[in-house]
Amino acid sequence: MLSKSDSRALEGWLSIAQRRREREFETILAKRQERTTLEDQGGWTILGDGLRYDDIPLTASNDLNFITENPRFPGPPPAYYSGFESAWRQGSLATAQSVIASEVITTTPAFLHHGLCLALKAGNVGVARYFLATGAPIVRKTPNHILSAPVDQQIPLFELLVDYGWTPNTPGTRGSVLLPSIVTNHSLLRWFLDHGANPNLGEQDEHLYCEPIIDSCVALENMAYQGDLEAVRMLLDSGAVIQNGFPLHAAAGACPPGGNPHAGMVTPSEEFDRSRIPVMALLVERGADVNQFQGPQKGNMVPGYAIVHAVMAGAVERVRWLLANGADPAVRGPWGSAVELTPPDSRTSPGRSSHRVSRFLPDLSTTSNRYTRLPIMEKQVEDVSGRDQLPLTTGPSTPPRRRTFPRLASFLGIAACLWLTFHWLPIAFPKFKISPCHHNGRTAEDGVPFEDQDALTDSATADPELIPFEAHIMSKCPDARDCLRELVVPTMERVSDEIDFKLSFIANVSNRSSDVTCMHGPGECIGNMLMLCAANLPFPPDDSSTQATTPTVRYLGFATCLISSYEEIPDRQFVEQCALEHGIDFDALNQCVSQQDDNPNVGHQEDAPLSGIALLRESAHHSAELEVTTSCTVRVDDTVWCIRDGGAWKDCAMDGKGSQVSVLVDEIEKLYGQRN
Repeated sequence: MLSKSDSRALEGWLSIAQRRREREFETILAKRQERTTLEDQGGWTILGDGLRYDDIPLTASNDLNFITENPRFPGPPPAYYSGFESAWRQGSLATAQSVIASEVITTTPAFLHHGLCLALKAGNVGVARYFLATGAPIVRKTPNHILSAPVDQQIPLFELLVDYGWTPNTPGTRGSVLLPSIVTNHSLLRWFLDHGANPNLGEQDEHLYCEPIIDSCVALENMAYQGDLEAVRMLLDSGAVIQNGFPLHAAAGACPPGGNPHAGMVTPSEEFDRSRIPVMALLVERGADVNQFQGPQKGNMVPGYAIVHAVMAGAVERVRWLLANGADPAVRGPWGSAVELTPPDSRTSPGRSSHRVSRFLPDLSTTSNRYTRLPIMEKQVEDVSGRDQLPLTTGPSTPPRRRTFPRLASFLGIAACLWLTFHWLPIAFPKFKISPCHHNGRTAEDGVPFEDQDALTDSATADPELIPFEAHIMSKCPDARDCLRELVVPTMERVSDEIDFKLSFIANVSNRSSDVTCMHGPGECIGNMLMLCAANLPFPPDDSSTQATTPTVRYLGFATCLISSYEEIPDRQFVEQCALEHGIDFDALNQCVSQQDDNPNVGHQEDAPLSGIALLRESAHHSAELEVTTSCTVRVDDTVWCIRDGGAWKDCAMDGKGSQVSVLVDEIEKLYGQRN
């Protein structure tokens, strides 16, 4: 630790730090030049510099101090900085002018932009105007700072940016626009719409710096989820297209703060439940289809139908409303149908996990609909882990209790008569082999009606042979994102019960040390470990299930969530949100990734802590042994099936058609049929 009193040592350290900063500056300039060249040649998918303001002009190495959210000086902050920052935040125009006129610093675009951002966040219109007039650039993330300003100053600040060429449709990073972020403020929303904001613009996934997509529904979906009827009406009146997305599904599946159907039981209040119905009614009135199917969203599996969203959200009144307006409770998405998710009692079928979503259904005799005899969920029992095993289709609701005893007595009487008849009749019955409906065979001692152990080898009692299906990826690779989104997840949705899926990772593992390096930097190694830890965590965390680790549908959903915005890996808030969405224990995940023990033998001991680095080494060794070096490489039945590289599918099976989901599904079903 350097001491300020040791001036010689401090000067030496600052000199080294400054030289490093100059080398970093030269590297960033070279990357920017390469990026510009590649974009000119065809719009290459880019990661940027990894800094918040990649698009600020750089003129000197000291500009790197000001192109992150907070200044990052190579040593202690200069003596002048605290006074400057205070002046900009407090809105002292005279102080700002004296700073610009002084010779203490060079007023480069990066420095001026930093002052502009401070003034915008503080709501100081006069100081912000001065910085803009002095040459501060407006880059893609500059307007976002206004959303942190006092509410009464936000419109004047946006009007100021308009005076300098900005518009509500000016794209931010990845083409995003601000409209979806401001719809909760009705006066600001009206200002945006009056100034030409297009409610159908949205973020795209291919390029960091590009135009927005023109068929987005994110603003409308956000407001539908919030239940803001006035904002939804304003957006629709301004031309928002319902068919661009799934706003009805968003409203139907809205959960109260902290509620997450993937992490536990959701029990909204009746007031909260009903609050989304006016929005749903408006959307249906304007053309939304109550039975519209919703496919994977950014590669993530979703419930599929509005009524399934509502059932999973515990929204009794919304389910009632959807049924009354023609929703079909039998339509089936990746998680099952509304009927399958609402069994008539909480009993679990033999061989099923006791951790299911079970719901009782009230009488709907007053509902005028052809599904009035189908009940609606009233409450959730136990936890949600049963969604990872598709529940059995349920029949009609149980008969009234008053009929139970007479029917039981009748059944016992008939059974007794049949037993006496078969017992005394001189008829030789063949020995039947009765197979269980589920793959949890019992031994003869457990009471299986077989006469010898040979019967236990009957093919009907054996677990089916699943087809190996593996994807080798790097967590911060755009090709891996496209691979999961376009091929892996859609295939899993259709034939998950016929597949033994595995996600493996590509990294460089040293044979001489414990070093593991990743192509896209240390952040990618962390991303790889996060996905491996998620796949190997005990599930459920309380060890009350016989399932050893996280179900595939959960950890693949978590991995897809991360890789869909791979540039944000390993941001803690981002990772925590993905974990929450897919029911992954974030604390356990963090502990696994933070575990420093790299001994593979320790990782396999029963009571040893799960180690992300050990899992990554093991996975990287596995990929290396198979000579897989390209992310993403898809393997089926232990053979390379298709490769995604450089934004294109290559070396695919079936004469290049292997990148088509239907072709891959057909192959898996054929192999599964041959072996079972």
